[in-house]
Amino acid sequence: FGEELETLELRTDYERPEKQSFKGTNKYSLIENELHKKILSKCKQLGVTPYAYCMGCYNILLSKYSGNEDICVGMPTSGRKSKFLNTVGMFVNTIALRNKPEARKTFREFANEVKENSVNAISNQNYPFGTLVKKLGITAINRNPLYDVMFAYQSEEMTDVTLGDKKVELVPMTTESVKSELGFYVVPRKEDVVLTTEYNTDLYNEETIDRFIEAYISILEQCLDATKQIKE
Repeated sequence: FGEELETLELRTDYERPEKQSFKGTNKYSLIENELHKKILSKCKQLGVTPYAYCMGCYNILLSKYSGNEDICVGMPTSGRKSKFLNTVGMFVNTIALRNKPEARKTFREFANEVKENSVNAISNQNYPFGTLVKKLGITAINRNPLYDVMFAYQSEEMTDVTLGDKKVELVPMTTESVKSELGFYVVPRKEDVVLTTEYNTDLYNEETIDRFIEAYISILEQCLDATKQIKE
C-alpha cells in the first residue's frame, strides 16, 4: 500500500448515506458443476488455486463496473496462529488484498499475480489492520477504510452430514445486516457450487445484484481462455 489507492466507485442505485450503513440482505445463486470442473482443470494448467481464479474474476468484474485498474478486496482468513491450532473457537481475520486487473494483461498473468499477492498478504495477516489504516492516514466517514467489497472461496468441498439415519439439509438463511457493501462467497458442493452474494440495500437493489451475478458467471466462463487480455 505504498502507492495511493483509488477509491472503488461502483455505480449505486441509491445515493450513499451520510452515515455508513450496514443494512443489507443476501442472495443465493448456483454455478453449474460443469463450469466448476472446467475451472478446476484450467487452474491445474495455470498453476493457480481455484481461489486465485475466482478472486481474479471478481476483480475483473469490479474493474469492468468501476473503470478502476487498482482494486482492494477484503479477504477472510483463518486467523489461527500455530500456537492456537489445538484451541477450540473461531479465529477469523479479514485482510486487505490489492490487485491490479490492468486491461493489457492476459488472465494467465493476472491469475498468477493474484496467487502471489494472496500468499504475501496471508503471510502478513498478523499485522494489525487498525495500525495499517492509521499508518496510511486513511479517514473514512461513510464507508470502510481500504475496501468496500469482500470475497471468499471455501477450498474444502461441502460434504453431506448425517445424524443417525437423518440427513442434514442446507437451508438458505436471509441476513438483515452485512459486513461490506458487496460480498461474493463461493462454496463448492458435490452437485454444484453455491454463490452467496451479500449486498447493502441502502445502495443496491436486487435487479442490479442480479446483473452483477450474471456478469460474474460470464467472466468465469470467458477466462477459461487465459490467453485473452482482460480488456477483451
